[in-house]
Amino acid sequence: GHRYSHETLSALTDQVLEAAGAFRTRLLPEEMAFVYLDGLSLKVFREGEGIVRESVYVALGIAPNGERRVLGFWLLPTESALGWEGVLGELWQRGLRRVRCVVHGVRWSLSQVRARDRGLLAEDLRRVYGAESREEALGALEEVKAAWGSRYPGVVGLWVQDSGAFLRFYGYPKVLWPY
Repeated sequence: GHRYSHETLSALTDQVLEAAGAFRTRLLPEEMAFVYLDGLSLKVFREGEGIVRESVYVALGIAPNGERRVLGFWLLPTESALGWEGVLGELWQRGLRRVRCVVHGVRWSLSQVRARDRGLLAEDLRRVYGAESREEALGALEEVKAAWGSRYPGVVGLWVQDSGAFLRFYGYPKVLWPY
């Protein structure tokens, strides 16, 4: 039943916009265990245009201790590779440095090898990221290096060079490993 003046509503809106701006530009931790990126389409009101459909880009992170965080959100006209590039660039500028996606590492690796080798390499890589311990994973990586290193040095080199990032999840609670 309380009524607010236009000045009060304007002041409240300014405070909310200021807080949202500070949230969207705050520094991020250097490392996240996982980052989920998603885009969804919403209808929004644009002055002079009416109701239009735009994309909301959302970045969610899980810290190494399991804490969930909203890293950011962006409203852009459409969802596109260029839009995601901007989102990732902003996350980098705000301090996020270490996130490595094993799934995309495997996909890229398999796209770089002959079709007849994909199944065998996928099986060998699965022994690396599906191991029961970091030590077992490193042993499996040595086997990948011995079996595939001479045939696909770029692919194997990526896994060896970035093994610290690819296998970082072994330092997290085991319940998080599948994610």
